[in-house]
Amino acid sequence: MLHPPYFLVSKPPSPAFAERVFKSSYPSKKKATVCFIGADEPNLPDNVSFSRTLKAAAEEVTGSSGKEKKL
Repeated sequence: MLHPPYFLVSKPPSPAFAERVFKSSYPSKKKATVCFIGADEPNLPDNVSFSRTLKAAAEEVTGSSGKEKKL
């Protein structure tokens, strides 16, 4: 991948801190996935997707469904 997407994993931050992170880190239109483990979905820019679990975030980033393919 020439320009991989951003991928951020963290414990849930305070709403004010999360907003500051998104305003400073994601001003571009580059795709990003955020995983605040166990948190409710924050207010995010259109180019940022949200996941509550590491598994869901990994599936989002890799484009995988998490299910094994039968050969």
